Amino acid sequence: MAVAKQIAVLVAVLCVSSVVGAILLSLALALYFSVMYLDTQTGWSDILAFAALLSLVAVPVALLFGVPAFFAFRRFGVLRWWSLTALGASLGTAMGGTWVAHGVPWLGCVALGLVSAYIAWLLLVRSNLPLNSDAPASGAPIS
Repeated sequence: MAVAKQIAVLVAVLCVSSVVGAILLSLALALYFSVMYLDTQTGWSDILAFAALLSLVAVPVALLFGVPAFFAFRRFGVLRWWSLTALGASLGTAMGGTWVAHGVPWLGCVALGLVSAYIAWLLLVRSNLPLNSDAPASGAPIS
């Protein structure tokens, strides 16, 4: 598979996984706030608006750090689910400091990075990208 096509697939995977992670975190926070504060009324428009706001930050961070990390991890043979989730949790931890001031729990930011990175791993496994540096360039199916 050509490098340009690999990058295009990788960018699509990172974007989708970041948006799905943001939606899942928004749903989890809405559930948390509705249970902890029974008088809180959270509608679908609020959940989707918060997911869009999280996505505005999560997608660029995933692209900025995810593309180089994919190629570096693959080059050194450590492209595994645990390495991606550790990177995602680390990025969530770093970004959590800025979002805590806006009312987002720090642990939510860590969870966003961790879940998004794990979803990215699941999508990468299904995308037929060569996941190790000695994989055939044809993009043979991963078994």
